[in-house]
Parts: sequence; C-alpha cells; structure tokens
Amino acid sequence: MRKSRKMKVQSICAALCASVLVIGAVPGHASLLGGYLFDGTADTANPSTIAELGGNTGRDLSVGSSADYNADTPFSYAGNTSFDVTQSIQNRGANDGMTDYELDHQNQAWSVSMWIKGNVQGGYAQIVGQRKQGTGNGWYVGLTSSGAATVFMQGQTASQARGKNDTTNLFDGQWHHIVGVNDPASDLDGNGDGEILLYVDNGAPLTHKKVITESPPDYGNSQFAIGTGRDGGGNYNAFNGLVDEVGIFNHALTAQEVDHWYNNSLNTIPEPATFVLLGLGGLLLAYRRR
Repeated sequence: MRKSRKMKVQSICAALCASVLVIGAVPGHASLLGGYLFDGTADTANPSTIAELGGNTGRDLSVGSSADYNADTPFSYAGNTSFDVTQSIQNRGANDGMTDYELDHQNQAWSVSMWIKGNVQGGYAQIVGQRKQGTGNGWYVGLTSSGAATVFMQGQTASQARGKNDTTNLFDGQWHHIVGVNDPASDLDGNGDGEILLYVDNGAPLTHKKVITESPPDYGNSQFAIGTGRDGGGNYNAFNGLVDEVGIFNHALTAQEVDHWYNNSLNTIPEPATFVLLGLGGLLLAYRRR
C-alpha cells in the first residue's frame, strides 16, 4: 500500500530530526571555537597566513618573519602538513586584533587540543595561548624547560595564578598530544571549586583545583599566538619544534572527546550542511521509490 502524503511528510520530519541529533553527536563540532590544521604545501617557505578551520578569516593568523610547512605530521591524509616553528626559522602565527580567545577562567569552560614535536630549548615554551609577558595575565598550553607538558592560567594578579605540569620529558623526537582544560564545574577532588585538567597522550587527566576568582583577566596588549608568547607585537618564550592540529573549544572536553581527538584529525569534523544534504538526498530518493 502506498503511504499517504501525510505519512511521507512525517517520515521526512523524523529523518531531519535524526540528522540534527547526529550533528550534535559529532565530538566537538558545535563547541569548536577555532581550529588550525596548518595544511599547505610541504617545504613551502613564507606562507602569509594560517587559515582558521571554520573559515572565519577574522581568526586567521599572520605569520611573522618566515615559516615552513612540514610533511612530518601525526596524521596521514591528502595535503596534510604541520607548522614548523623551530628556533632557526623563528616563524610565528599571531593575530594582533582578535579577542575571541581572551578566555574567562572563572566563568567559562574551555579546552585546547594540540599535537607537538619538540626539541630541547633553554626555557619554557608558550605554544598556544594569549598572555601578558610581564604580569602573566591570561593562559597558555606549552612545555616546561624540561620538556613536560603544562597548562597555565592567571587572573589579574600573581596570587590568581594556577597551572598543572606533567613530569614526562617530551623532548624525544616523537609526536605528542596535549590537551589543557579549564572546567569551573568539575569536582573530581570533591572541593567544589572547579578544576584545571591536563591530558598527555590520551592518559588519565592530571588535575589541579581551580580557585581563580578575579574575572576576567586583564589581557592588555597581548595577542593570541601559536608557537610563541606575544605581547605588544613582540615574541617571547618561543617554541622550538613542530605544531599541528590546534583546536580551541568553548567547553570542557571529556575524557571520551580527548580520546576521539587523539585518534582523529580535526580535519574529520563534518560541516552541518553535509549531514543535511545527505539526509535530504536520501529522503528524496526514498520518496521517488514509493
């Protein structure tokens, strides 16, 4: 028996609703504030900008004195490269006018995911972040001078500085996945004051209670940058190595989501329109067959 027009409409509505649910189930899709794949032509020097994954040109990064795309990457797909920020090149990606990543530690959950391959350097490296050089106000995810992963954030004064360091030396010539999370609602330690979490290579999270009460931080003239700290147009505490797959999320990534981004490139995030078009195509085909 042929379905009535009403039943067909109901079927289409149900399928579209299912498509929306699928979109929401994609890890990090709705909460990816910004992403940087660093995909270009390998061994090409002096790219002028680093494109933001979502196509928001206002979040594109300007490259400093020089830069290279490197074929050495943690994932393999066509056109995949990483960003070479070795000290011999001194290239940096920064955005001097953007305020999208001036994060509020007290009231805002956020996460940063990145892959790095580091070389020994003289001091700590601010790999991804936005932080005032003199006072430290802001945040960053990077490495200590001994090669340990670290996540740091500070309110308006030094008394409001909080962070967590790992102990493993990552200066081993291998790719490593680092995720820093600020979660005001987390209560793993039972203190009820929120927590900072640090994941390294998909291991169990290291936690530090978060009691930053000064909000928001005073970012001053600092700029969001990848591969260095940047304040007032000048670089400091630059990283010596390769960076890839940087994602900034506007929520606290769960352990399951961390596992997903450890095993999958940010390049796998589908656009919502892709689901809708596929769904509509399938529904049209089904409709024509009935």
